[in-house]
Order: sequence, then structure tokens, then C-alpha cells
Amino acid sequence: MRDLKIAFALLAAMPVLSAPAAHALTVAPSPALQATCHQIAEQVMKADPAMYDRAAEAAVTAMFAQSPPLVEMDRSYPGLRAVIFDVSRREMARAAAEVHPLAVADYERFYLARLNESEARTYLAFLTDADTQVFLGQMRSNFSFKEEAKTLVKGQNTSTQDILKDRATMAQQAADSLSLRQKAKIAGFIYSPLGRKVTGFNPEKLEIDRKWTNYTTPAGEKRAEQAVIEAMLGHIAKSDPAKAEQIRRAIRADKIEGKS
Repeated sequence: MRDLKIAFALLAAMPVLSAPAAHALTVAPSPALQATCHQIAEQVMKADPAMYDRAAEAAVTAMFAQSPPLVEMDRSYPGLRAVIFDVSRREMARAAAEVHPLAVADYERFYLARLNESEARTYLAFLTDADTQVFLGQMRSNFSFKEEAKTLVKGQNTSTQDILKDRATMAQQAADSLSLRQKAKIAGFIYSPLGRKVTGFNPEKLEIDRKWTNYTTPAGEKRAEQAVIEAMLGHIAKSDPAKAEQIRRAIRADKIEGKS
């Protein structure tokens, strides 16, 4: 049982969301290897709506925890928290969709630099196996962003420890949903020579993950901020147009002051 727990901890370190990274290739890869590594990268980058729900909930919870004025505003204008959640989820999904092709290309290069054709085919077969898909699907359904969100809302970059804490939660919940047969089958791959090689990539992949979690473009950040502000003001204006206008003027004044 201890070996199974270790195996799932290793598998959990395989990123669910990933980050850009450059890896030089000294020899041009074969078309077959390139195609297989592309499919591996797509598997690694798989996401589902539950991930954005949980990420947005974690971010909004952390935001409210450190902002008493927001809590008070939600009391004064019931439903404000739900509005912020909705727009946060939408912006997270939108940002993820925009960077998905770039992240897939980076992970494709990551595996091209590390696996040969036989290894890549075997690893892809493992990732797409029905039992592995159950585990990875549960990982995505149990996506945890709590520790990372707490750090991000403070205006700080997330650490590898934040990510590891969130991954441990995801892995435990996902593993608990599997049968002993499924756990043993997955552990069998992880403890194989190729499995040990792939899990040996984890420190590099974790660092890539950290970089991606902390990545944002000025345009994307501005768009998300504006979307949240407009959604909040729109909600407040439904019951108190004067207050919404007052807040809008205050925000505008702060921006002007910040430029001066």
C-alpha cells in the first residue's frame, strides 16, 4: 500500500496545466516521434470545465478572505460574490484557451528532447489507457488551486511548494476513487524503467508549471481586471445606480493618479 501511495504521488506531479519552456533539439526528430510527442502534450494539457469552476472558486475565496470591504459589499449587494465568480471563471477559461496551442507546442518540445520513438509510443499508450484516463479525469475533476490562489491574490508569484500542496490534494482524492486493480496497474507502469524515467522529469516539469501559473500578459491582465470591475458595477447598479457611478469615478480617479 505504501508503494501505491508513492506511485500516485509521482504520477500526481505530472502537470495538469503546464508552462512555456524552450528545449533545444540537437537532431531533427522523425515525423512519427513528433506526432506522438504532440499527442502526449495534448494529453498533459487536457482540461475540463470543473477545473475552471474550482480554480475560480479558490481565487474568489482567497480574494474575499483578504478583503473585508468586498465581504461588506456582498452583504450590501447580495449576489456580488456569485457575479465575481462567474466572470473569473470565464476569464480563466478564455486565457487558458488562448495559450493552449503555445503550451502544447512547448510540451511537445519537452518530450521530443527526452524520449525516443519506442518510449514515446509506450508513454502515450499509458496516458490514453482507460484506467489511466479514469485517474487523470478524477485529477481534473478534483483540481485544487487553493494554495496557489492564496499566494496570487497577494500579488506574489506562486512557489513550487504551493503547487505541490495542491497536487497532493488532487492525487489523494483521485486515487481514492480507483479500485485496487486500477491502482496496481498504474503503479506497475510508474515503477517500470520508462515510468521511472518519466517521473524523473518531474522537477523540471514542476518548475515549468510554476512559471506558467505566474505568467500573464499586460493585455490579458487588464482585460480580466476590467471584466471583473464591469461585472461588479453592473450588479451594484441594478439596485443602486448612484453607488455604482460613485465607485466608477473613484476607480477612474485612482487610475489617473497612478499615471501621474
